Amino acid sequence: VVFFGHDGKLYCIWRMEPVQIVLELDRAKVVRTWKSKTPELSYGIPRGGTQPVPFNGKWLRFCHVNQQNNRSERSYCYHMSAVVMEPEPPFQILRFSDRPILTGNEQYFPGHNYWKPKVFYTCGAVPEADGWRVAIGVNDSQCATVKLNEKDLNL
Repeated sequence: VVFFGHDGKLYCIWRMEPVQIVLELDRAKVVRTWKSKTPELSYGIPRGGTQPVPFNGKWLRFCHVNQQNNRSERSYCYHMSAVVMEPEPPFQILRFSDRPILTGNEQYFPGHNYWKPKVFYTCGAVPEADGWRVAIGVNDSQCATVKLNEKDLNL
């Protein structure tokens, strides 16, 4: 679930796949619902993500993508993708990164009580002069930020 404001209204991206569902909210009440088909993504299922930020007349978000692999001891791996959306309702997703921006790894962080390898998720994005600073959670045990520029988006 991703909350964001636009033109004085509160919205929530409730789901991204296979259909994106966006809710317009008035406090705790849903006043309008939009559904739009999500483009296919070749490297997993998109979920969650950051609030939208302006990008070349559109909106840009970052999401995590869960890829299942039943041939591996750990049957999952998370990736980061950029998401380009229309800037007005229904906020149609136009495209995802052609390939992952980042891929989860198995790094262990000593001193943490919990560790889940190959996992990371996007939390928030802040535009900077030459790109974006994206907050991420790493392997369910560490917080970090990554600096991305337009070339990093793989669009």
